[in-house]
Amino acid sequence: MNRPVVGILEPDAFSAKARAALESAGFEVRTFSSAHPLAAFLHEVDALFIRLGRFIDGDLLRLAPRLRWLISPTTGVTHIDTDAASARGVTVLTLAGNTHLIEHITSTPEHALGLTLALLRNYGRAFVTAENLHWDRDSVRGHMLAGQCVGLIGHGRVGRRLAQTFSALGCRVSLHDPTQITDGPDARRLPDADAVIASSDIVILAASYAPGDPVILDAARLDALAGKFLVNIARGELIDEAALIERLERDLFAGVALDVIQNENAPANNLPRLAALTQNRNLLLTPHVGGATWQAMALTEEIMADMFVAAWQAAT
Repeated sequence: MNRPVVGILEPDAFSAKARAALESAGFEVRTFSSAHPLAAFLHEVDALFIRLGRFIDGDLLRLAPRLRWLISPTTGVTHIDTDAASARGVTVLTLAGNTHLIEHITSTPEHALGLTLALLRNYGRAFVTAENLHWDRDSVRGHMLAGQCVGLIGHGRVGRRLAQTFSALGCRVSLHDPTQITDGPDARRLPDADAVIASSDIVILAASYAPGDPVILDAARLDALAGKFLVNIARGELIDEAALIERLERDLFAGVALDVIQNENAPANNLPRLAALTQNRNLLLTPHVGGATWQAMALTEEIMADMFVAAWQAAT
Protein backbone atom coordinates (compact mmCIF):
# COMPACT_ATOMS: atom_id res chain seq x y z
CA MET A 1 0.00 0.00 0.00
CA ASN A 2 1.38 3.39 -0.97
CA ARG A 3 2.14 5.78 1.84
CA PRO A 4 0.26 9.11 1.89
CA VAL A 5 2.37 11.94 0.50
CA VAL A 6 3.10 15.16 2.34
CA GLY A 7 4.49 17.90 0.14
CA ILE A 8 6.60 20.80 1.40
CA LEU A 9 6.06 23.70 -0.96
CA GLU A 10 8.77 25.98 0.48
CA PRO A 11 11.42 23.58 1.79
CA ASP A 12 14.27 26.03 2.45
CA ALA A 13 15.50 25.26 5.99
CA PHE A 14 12.34 23.30 6.76
CA SER A 15 12.70 21.79 10.22
CA ALA A 16 14.47 18.42 10.11
CA LYS A 17 12.69 17.50 13.33
CA ALA A 18 9.30 18.23 11.76
CA ARG A 19 10.17 16.18 8.70
CA ALA A 20 11.32 13.28 10.89
CA ALA A 21 8.02 13.40 12.80
CA LEU A 22 6.07 13.15 9.55
CA GLU A 23 8.17 10.26 8.28
CA SER A 24 7.92 8.43 11.60
CA ALA A 25 4.13 8.70 11.34
CA GLY A 26 4.24 6.87 8.02
CA PHE A 27 4.15 9.70 5.50
CA GLU A 28 6.29 10.01 2.41
CA VAL A 29 7.70 13.53 2.47
CA ARG A 30 8.49 15.27 -0.81
CA THR A 31 9.96 18.74 -1.30
CA PHE A 32 9.29 21.08 -4.18
CA SER A 33 12.11 22.39 -6.35
CA SER A 34 11.59 25.22 -8.81
CA ALA A 35 13.73 23.23 -11.24
CA HIS A 36 10.70 20.95 -11.80
CA PRO A 37 7.09 21.65 -12.82
CA LEU A 38 4.82 22.64 -9.95
CA ALA A 39 1.93 20.65 -11.43
CA ALA A 40 3.92 17.41 -11.33
CA PHE A 41 4.85 18.00 -7.70
CA LEU A 42 1.30 18.79 -6.60
CA HIS A 43 -0.39 16.01 -8.54
CA GLU A 44 0.26 13.29 -5.95
CA VAL A 45 0.29 15.14 -2.63
CA ASP A 46 -2.32 14.34 -0.02
CA ALA A 47 -1.21 17.13 2.31
CA LEU A 48 0.79 20.29 1.70
CA PHE A 49 2.92 22.37 4.07
CA ILE A 50 3.01 26.00 2.99
CA ARG A 51 4.52 29.27 4.21
CA LEU A 52 3.80 32.77 2.90
CA GLY A 53 5.63 32.73 -0.41
CA ARG A 54 2.60 31.87 -2.56
CA PHE A 55 -1.07 32.72 -2.56
CA ILE A 56 -2.92 29.41 -2.44
CA ASP A 57 -5.86 29.93 -4.78
CA GLY A 58 -8.24 27.78 -6.78
CA ASP A 59 -5.88 27.55 -9.75
CA LEU A 60 -3.14 26.06 -7.59
CA LEU A 61 -5.54 23.73 -5.79
CA ARG A 62 -6.79 22.32 -9.10
CA LEU A 63 -3.26 21.06 -9.73
CA ALA A 64 -3.56 18.85 -6.62
CA PRO A 65 -6.48 16.45 -7.14
CA ARG A 66 -5.58 14.30 -4.10
CA LEU A 67 -5.00 17.19 -1.72
CA ARG A 68 -7.05 17.05 1.48
CA TRP A 69 -4.94 19.04 3.95
CA LEU A 70 -3.24 22.43 3.82
CA ILE A 71 -0.90 23.02 6.76
CA SER A 72 0.33 26.55 7.46
CA PRO A 73 2.44 27.43 10.53
CA THR A 74 0.74 30.82 10.80
CA THR A 75 -2.06 32.36 12.84
CA GLY A 76 -3.62 34.06 9.80
CA VAL A 77 -4.91 32.80 6.45
CA THR A 78 -4.72 35.83 4.17
CA HIS A 79 -2.37 33.81 1.94
CA ILE A 80 -5.06 31.16 1.35
CA ASP A 81 -8.33 31.31 -0.58
CA THR A 82 -10.22 29.47 2.13
CA ASP A 83 -13.43 29.39 0.09
CA ALA A 84 -11.64 27.62 -2.77
CA ALA A 85 -10.10 25.18 -0.30
CA SER A 86 -13.45 24.43 1.30
CA ALA A 87 -15.09 23.94 -2.09
CA ARG A 88 -12.53 21.24 -2.88
CA GLY A 89 -12.90 19.55 0.51
CA VAL A 90 -9.47 20.66 1.68
CA THR A 91 -9.01 21.18 5.43
CA VAL A 92 -6.88 24.18 6.36
CA LEU A 93 -4.83 23.60 9.50
CA THR A 94 -3.12 26.59 11.13
CA LEU A 95 -2.10 27.86 14.55
CA ALA A 96 -5.32 29.87 14.86
CA GLY A 97 -7.00 28.87 18.09
CA ASN A 98 -3.80 27.24 19.28
CA THR A 99 -1.73 30.27 20.16
CA HIS A 100 -1.11 28.82 23.63
CA LEU A 101 1.35 26.53 21.87
CA ILE A 102 3.49 29.47 20.76
CA GLU A 103 3.29 31.78 23.78
CA HIS A 104 7.05 31.42 24.25
CA ILE A 105 7.86 32.52 20.68
CA THR A 106 8.77 36.20 20.81
CA SER A 107 9.86 36.99 17.25
CA THR A 108 6.91 39.18 16.26
CA PRO A 109 6.81 41.38 19.39
CA GLU A 110 10.59 41.75 19.14
CA HIS A 111 10.20 43.00 15.58
CA ALA A 112 7.46 45.41 16.66
CA LEU A 113 9.82 46.83 19.27
CA GLY A 114 12.56 47.14 16.68
CA LEU A 115 10.30 48.94 14.23
CA THR A 116 9.12 51.32 16.95
CA LEU A 117 12.68 52.21 17.92
CA ALA A 118 13.61 52.59 14.25
CA LEU A 119 10.81 55.13 13.75
CA LEU A 120 11.61 57.08 16.90
CA ARG A 121 15.32 57.27 16.07
CA ASN A 122 14.98 57.85 12.31
CA TYR A 123 17.03 54.77 11.47
CA GLY A 124 15.76 54.81 7.90
CA ARG A 125 17.89 57.92 7.31
CA ALA A 126 20.43 57.59 10.12
CA PHE A 127 22.24 54.40 9.10
CA VAL A 128 25.46 55.31 7.34
CA THR A 129 26.25 53.25 4.23
CA ALA A 130 28.41 53.58 1.13
CA GLU A 131 25.42 55.28 -0.50
CA ASN A 132 24.67 57.46 2.54
CA LEU A 133 27.78 59.14 3.90
CA HIS A 134 25.80 61.91 5.59
CA TRP A 135 27.43 62.16 9.03
CA ASP A 136 25.12 64.66 10.75
CA ARG A 137 23.38 63.56 13.90
CA ASP A 138 21.30 66.73 14.23
CA SER A 139 19.52 66.00 10.95
CA VAL A 140 18.25 62.67 12.33
CA ARG A 141 17.60 63.69 15.93
CA GLY A 142 14.96 61.38 17.37
CA HIS A 143 12.87 60.65 20.43
CA MET A 144 13.39 58.65 23.61
CA LEU A 145 11.12 55.65 24.02
CA ALA A 146 10.80 56.02 27.79
CA GLY A 147 7.90 58.28 28.67
CA GLN A 148 6.01 57.67 25.43
CA CYS A 149 2.35 56.68 25.50
CA VAL A 150 2.02 53.40 23.59
CA GLY A 151 -1.40 52.19 22.49
CA LEU A 152 -2.00 48.57 21.57
CA ILE A 153 -4.95 47.61 19.40
CA GLY A 154 -5.10 43.89 20.09
CA HIS A 155 -4.06 42.20 23.32
CA GLY A 156 -3.54 38.59 22.39
CA ARG A 157 -0.25 36.69 22.48
CA VAL A 158 1.71 39.47 20.74
CA GLY A 159 -0.09 42.35 22.42
CA ARG A 160 0.47 40.97 25.91
CA ARG A 161 4.19 40.59 25.28
CA LEU A 162 4.36 44.11 23.87
CA ALA A 163 2.54 45.56 26.88
CA GLN A 164 5.03 43.87 29.19
CA THR A 165 8.02 45.04 27.15
CA PHE A 166 7.01 48.67 26.66
CA SER A 167 5.94 49.00 30.28
CA ALA A 168 9.33 47.68 31.42
CA LEU A 169 11.02 50.27 29.18
CA GLY A 170 9.24 53.14 30.88
CA CYS A 171 6.25 53.68 28.60
CA ARG A 172 2.67 54.26 29.61
CA VAL A 173 0.67 51.55 27.85
CA SER A 174 -3.01 51.42 26.97
CA LEU A 175 -4.91 48.73 25.13
CA HIS A 176 -8.13 47.90 23.38
CA ASP A 177 -9.26 44.39 22.62
CA PRO A 178 -12.94 43.40 22.47
CA THR A 179 -12.13 40.22 24.43
CA GLN A 180 -10.36 42.14 27.21
CA ILE A 181 -12.76 43.31 29.93
CA THR A 182 -10.24 44.51 32.52
CA ASP A 183 -6.91 46.27 32.60
CA GLY A 184 -3.97 44.09 31.66
CA PRO A 185 -1.14 43.64 34.17
CA ASP A 186 1.00 46.09 32.18
CA ALA A 187 -1.59 48.22 30.38
CA ARG A 188 -4.72 50.26 31.01
CA ARG A 189 -7.81 49.09 29.14
CA LEU A 190 -9.67 51.70 27.10
CA PRO A 191 -13.19 51.30 25.68
CA ASP A 192 -12.36 51.41 21.97
CA ALA A 193 -9.68 51.98 19.36
CA ASP A 194 -10.56 55.67 19.15
CA ALA A 195 -9.69 56.16 22.82
CA VAL A 196 -6.40 54.31 22.35
CA ILE A 197 -5.46 56.52 19.40
CA ALA A 198 -6.41 59.72 21.22
CA SER A 199 -4.30 58.85 24.28
CA SER A 200 -1.20 57.54 22.46
CA ASP A 201 1.95 58.85 20.84
CA ILE A 202 2.62 55.45 19.26
CA VAL A 203 -0.12 53.07 18.08
CA ILE A 204 0.69 49.44 17.37
CA LEU A 205 -1.77 47.26 15.50
CA ALA A 206 -1.52 43.74 16.90
CA ALA A 207 -5.06 42.47 16.35
CA SER A 208 -6.05 39.17 14.78
CA TYR A 209 -7.74 39.07 11.38
CA ALA A 210 -10.03 36.64 9.60
CA PRO A 211 -11.23 37.04 5.99
CA GLY A 212 -14.24 39.34 5.91
CA ASP A 213 -13.38 41.22 9.10
CA PRO A 214 -13.80 45.01 8.78
CA VAL A 215 -10.82 47.33 8.77
CA ILE A 216 -9.86 48.77 12.14
CA LEU A 217 -7.98 51.84 10.96
CA ASP A 218 -10.37 53.52 8.56
CA ALA A 219 -9.94 57.01 7.12
CA ALA A 220 -11.28 58.75 10.22
CA ARG A 221 -8.99 56.85 12.58
CA LEU A 222 -6.03 57.46 10.29
CA ASP A 223 -6.81 61.16 10.45
CA ALA A 224 -6.78 60.89 14.24
CA LEU A 225 -3.22 59.55 13.99
CA ALA A 226 -1.92 62.87 12.63
CA GLY A 227 1.49 63.61 14.12
CA LYS A 228 1.72 60.17 15.74
CA PHE A 229 3.66 56.97 15.05
CA LEU A 230 1.94 53.87 13.63
CA VAL A 231 3.27 50.30 13.53
CA ASN A 232 1.39 47.39 11.93
CA ILE A 233 2.66 43.87 12.59
CA ALA A 234 -0.79 42.24 12.32
CA ARG A 235 -2.37 42.11 8.83
CA GLY A 236 -2.50 44.69 6.06
CA GLU A 237 -6.23 44.12 5.66
CA LEU A 238 -6.84 45.82 9.01
CA ILE A 239 -6.00 49.23 7.50
CA ASP A 240 -7.77 51.14 4.74
CA GLU A 241 -4.65 51.06 2.60
CA ALA A 242 -5.81 53.53 -0.04
CA ALA A 243 -6.57 56.06 2.70
CA LEU A 244 -3.22 55.32 4.34
CA ILE A 245 -1.31 55.98 1.12
CA GLU A 246 -3.14 59.25 0.52
CA ARG A 247 -2.22 60.42 4.03
CA LEU A 248 1.37 59.29 3.68
CA GLU A 249 1.59 61.42 0.55
CA ARG A 250 0.46 64.38 2.69
CA ASP A 251 3.02 63.58 5.42
CA LEU A 252 0.28 63.28 8.02
CA PHE A 253 2.16 60.96 10.39
CA ALA A 254 5.29 61.29 12.50
CA GLY A 255 6.28 57.86 11.22
CA VAL A 256 4.81 54.61 9.92
CA ALA A 257 6.24 51.08 9.93
CA LEU A 258 4.49 48.27 8.08
CA ASP A 259 5.48 44.63 8.26
CA VAL A 260 2.33 43.67 6.36
CA ILE A 261 0.35 45.06 3.43
CA GLN A 262 -2.87 44.09 1.72
CA ASN A 263 -2.73 41.28 -0.86
CA GLU A 264 0.96 40.83 -0.15
CA ASN A 265 1.14 37.47 -1.99
CA ALA A 266 -0.89 38.62 -4.99
CA PRO A 267 0.71 39.62 -8.30
CA ALA A 268 -0.72 43.14 -7.98
CA ASN A 269 -0.70 45.13 -4.74
CA ASN A 270 0.27 48.54 -3.41
CA LEU A 271 3.91 47.68 -2.66
CA PRO A 272 5.37 49.80 -5.50
CA ARG A 273 3.37 52.84 -4.37
CA LEU A 274 4.34 52.34 -0.73
CA ALA A 275 8.00 51.74 -1.56
CA ALA A 276 8.13 54.95 -3.59
CA LEU A 277 6.89 56.85 -0.53
CA THR A 278 9.83 55.71 1.62
CA GLN A 279 12.02 58.36 -0.03
CA ASN A 280 12.50 61.28 2.36
CA ARG A 281 9.82 60.02 4.76
CA ASN A 282 9.87 58.22 8.06
CA LEU A 283 8.24 55.18 6.46
CA LEU A 284 9.63 51.69 6.99
CA LEU A 285 8.51 48.57 5.12
CA THR A 286 9.56 45.02 5.95
CA PRO A 287 8.34 41.93 4.06
CA HIS A 288 6.25 40.23 6.76
CA VAL A 289 9.33 39.20 8.72
CA GLY A 290 7.77 39.41 12.18
CA GLY A 291 7.81 35.66 12.64
CA ALA A 292 10.70 34.96 10.27
CA THR A 293 13.45 33.87 12.61
CA TRP A 294 15.26 30.54 12.39
CA GLN A 295 13.98 29.55 15.83
CA ALA A 296 10.35 30.59 15.34
CA MET A 297 9.97 28.97 11.94
CA ALA A 298 11.47 25.67 13.07
CA LEU A 299 9.36 25.56 16.23
CA THR A 300 6.10 26.34 14.45
CA GLU A 301 6.81 23.75 11.76
CA GLU A 302 7.40 21.16 14.47
CA ILE A 303 4.18 22.13 16.23
CA MET A 304 2.22 21.94 12.98
CA ALA A 305 3.73 18.56 12.08
CA ASP A 306 2.52 17.15 15.40
CA MET A 307 -0.90 18.77 14.99
CA PHE A 308 -1.28 17.40 11.48
CA VAL A 309 -0.26 13.87 12.44
CA ALA A 310 -2.82 13.90 15.27
CA ALA A 311 -5.52 15.31 12.99
CA TRP A 312 -4.78 12.80 10.20
CA GLN A 313 -4.88 9.88 12.60
CA ALA A 314 -8.14 11.10 14.13
CA ALA A 315 -9.69 11.44 10.67
CA THR A 316 -8.60 8.01 9.49
